[in-house]
Amino acid sequence: MKRKRNPALIELMLVIVFFSLASLILLQMFAKAFTLSKQNIALANGQILLEDLMNQWMADPATPVAQDGVYRFNEEMNLDPDGRYLLCVERSETETLASITLTLQEQETTLIDFHTTIGKEESK
Repeated sequence: MKRKRNPALIELMLVIVFFSLASLILLQMFAKAFTLSKQNIALANGQILLEDLMNQWMADPATPVAQDGVYRFNEEMNLDPDGRYLLCVERSETETLASITLTLQEQETTLIDFHTTIGKEESK
């Protein structure tokens, strides 16, 4: 009498291996998507912050929007001494021109760089 082989155990093991690999790949993709989402949110918040500072400065260059220097921010663009995003503010003035440069960096990478120059109004 011949014994019938039951391939169910081997098939079950192959299915478990397949789903394990698929779940591992999906978990890596979800983790990467989550990280990219956080970076994009921080980038959007940083752009809003820099545009707001630039508009305030352009409305009245004499009013200091921010002192020259480096400021640390978190992902929500709130001041944070341990934040990973750096805002660099550089202002300069000549007799006829005023300029400002706002740079948002993450570690050594420049994310956003705004620079503008406007002419000073002549005194009457």
